[in-house]
Amino acid sequence: MRGPRERWRQVAVAALVVAALASLAVVVLRAALNRVPGFYAAALALPAVEQTAAGEELERNIVAIHNEVRDRHRWNAVFTEAQVNGWLATDLPEKFPRILPPDLHDPRVAFTPNQLQIACQYDLPSGTRVVSLALEVQLGEEPNTLAVRIRGARAGWVPLPLRPLLDRITEAVQLNELPIRWVQSAGDPVALITIADGDSREGASQFVLEHIEIRAGQLHLAGRAGGPDVAQPACASTGPER
Repeated sequence: MRGPRERWRQVAVAALVVAALASLAVVVLRAALNRVPGFYAAALALPAVEQTAAGEELERNIVAIHNEVRDRHRWNAVFTEAQVNGWLATDLPEKFPRILPPDLHDPRVAFTPNQLQIACQYDLPSGTRVVSLALEVQLGEEPNTLAVRIRGARAGWVPLPLRPLLDRITEAVQLNELPIRWVQSAGDPVALITIADGDSREGASQFVLEHIEIRAGQLHLAGRAGGPDVAQPACASTGPER
């Protein structure tokens, strides 16, 4: 029969094991939270000169689209991952410093077949984390409406609750005065965002987006000039359904 000393020794060993496991869990969780997606780290590491050149190329493509609409009334565009990330790195903070809420910054994207990955730095009370989203982007049923399906959100490798991020997405879209509403699809939140170009007058868009496709490293868009065939209903911005 074991004496009191032996039992206390077992309790002490068990306590040490629990403490060691708890410490290990904290270390693993911290490492997982601090994990940075590979595409994000690679995009941030690009030389500033390359990012600036890529951003300027995207701007030239946009000018070409406007000219194509004016001359042919139809347009096609291909934006590369490098162009978008270059623009996000150089033009976004300079030309549109308030397009994102202040606690979200340094966004970058990755284009994979039928999916958009986006990551940015998110200032939290516990520190700055790299938050990433997996999105599916399609045309909505209404004219010039994007259906953006949220497939998942992570801080490093750790899944995040979607509620705070959905609120931040709503805030970011509202800052740009775009109508947004939320629906559900197979349990995933879907943002329906109505878009219009900068030349719109009295609610009529000067272009109609007819095609969007995400391929490896590329975003393909196509459309035509003129207002939508069906009038777009006025829709107030709303947050995700609670």
